[in-house]
Amino acid sequence: MDEYKIDAVPFQHDQMDTWRDPFVGIAHTHEATGLTVSGGVDDIWTTPEGKLIIIDYKSTSKEGKIDKLGDSPWELQYTRQLGVYRWLLEQNGFEVENTGYLVYANASKDEEGFDNKLVFETTLVPVEADTTWIEPALNNIKACLDQKDLPKTGDKCEFCPYREASGKKLQAVHFSNVKK
Repeated sequence: MDEYKIDAVPFQHDQMDTWRDPFVGIAHTHEATGLTVSGGVDDIWTTPEGKLIIIDYKSTSKEGKIDKLGDSPWELQYTRQLGVYRWLLEQNGFEVENTGYLVYANASKDEEGFDNKLVFETTLVPVEADTTWIEPALNNIKACLDQKDLPKTGDKCEFCPYREASGKKLQAVHFSNVKK
């Protein structure tokens, strides 16, 4: 916070340990679809005005200094991840800054030897936490779940067999709950 001149302190809340738990996290049930969304946040800071700042920790080993996100699929997912955390906090009544941060620990590839240690450069990468895609995505998920037939799988998709199997299980659970 000091190094990057972020006027904030760690957020103190009695639910922080629960919110950090990746198997519990902070949750919200979307009223329009009945879908529950949850996510385990790494950290939250707060401004003097009481607005929350979402922090997520990442580590890698890439050439050069990491001071912005690229357009790789996983980096785009980081933007969506921060958006989900922002949305969840807002749905739980908190005011959240639009910009969150990735605290990136980048292991140097320039050391002479490994010698059982890694040398990291830590940087703070600002990320605009967009939430506009979430409502349409939830509505699309619900519409997909409510279909009698699952969407067709892709011939070359390495994930499709898993998605097809898990989709059938999820659909069975969903329809058994709808009948109740």
